[in-house]
Amino acid sequence: IEHPALTLVMTTDEETGMNGARAVDPALLDADCLVNLDSEEEGVLLAGCAGGVRVDVCMSGNVLRMRGRRAVLKIEGLLGGHSGMEIVKERGNAVLIAGRILQALRDDGCVFGIAGASGGDADNAIPAATAVDLVFPADEENGIRRAQETIRCEAAAIRRELGRRDPDLTCALVRPGSSDPADGTEPVSDGVPVLDEDLAERTAAFLCTAPNGVQSMSADLPGLVETSLNLGVMRTELPDRAELCFGFALRSSRESARDALRRRLELLAGRFGAESTISGEYNGWAFDPDSRICGHFADTWERMNGSRPRIEAIHAGLECGLFRGLKPGLDCVSLGPDLEHVHTTKERMHIASAGRTWAFLLEALRTWDVKK
Repeated sequence: IEHPALTLVMTTDEETGMNGARAVDPALLDADCLVNLDSEEEGVLLAGCAGGVRVDVCMSGNVLRMRGRRAVLKIEGLLGGHSGMEIVKERGNAVLIAGRILQALRDDGCVFGIAGASGGDADNAIPAATAVDLVFPADEENGIRRAQETIRCEAAAIRRELGRRDPDLTCALVRPGSSDPADGTEPVSDGVPVLDEDLAERTAAFLCTAPNGVQSMSADLPGLVETSLNLGVMRTELPDRAELCFGFALRSSRESARDALRRRLELLAGRFGAESTISGEYNGWAFDPDSRICGHFADTWERMNGSRPRIEAIHAGLECGLFRGLKPGLDCVSLGPDLEHVHTTKERMHIASAGRTWAFLLEALRTWDVKK
């Protein structure tokens, strides 16, 4: 097989955080160009991806004991989705909707305590459901009914705003452990631990002001998200110490934009008395319209197939971003055969497509001009 000098790098644990790529010794990357064989559609060349970082925001306070009637604010029915690929669809975020409703309850003068909150499964997934445990004072006449009306009005407004993007949102105040509506007959419970008033106020206000979703679009590729963030997880720690934690996934194909967004979130969290923890940082791969390796593979595809391939970038992570972080300026392209149901137990590859992709790769390597 005719080809230029090659270094082959094979990595493991891609699905669990690209751990193999993270562990690569930079000394192994002794070339100027990288061909990444890890894309999912024949005839598409990937020429850019997002980098990212996880930001955990935690705010703490004191625990109070509150007697009253318990109810659960349930937000369900949202589509959710991958925070990279689906963020541009502007679907509803159940955690942020919970914050908006909590603030609406406060604005309407409803008196309640927060006994717990949980929502979302991972920082890189748009949360489709959230539950907030509430306690209404026993001596507050019609407190739950008043809250139900506020929730009904606010939920109706949010459904209209989401429209067809996320049509099945439901928001309801229900009895703990059931889907039956809460009402004034909820049994009284003694000494329920709740967040103190200051922490409850800061929680609602932070959720109403936290940035989320698409922050900027690419100037080079129409329709491509360049920078975004997703509030994916909300968790509460009770009863000994009141603490709420929020997990954000930040993405950008430009490190400077990612870092500026991270700093913005840290500064905002600090204003609400919260602490931020950074983890899982990885570099992006900004689209380069003058990429030599991408241009060569595109020319080769056109010569073999009579048409130009699609050149795209994705708002998700690829090994190319990590490798470019190890070796700045590394010129990359990513390609592969047709795959289906990627990252599931039904994943499969089309054999004929793999054969054509192999022939394409060999021809591109055979005709690569090392001297250019």
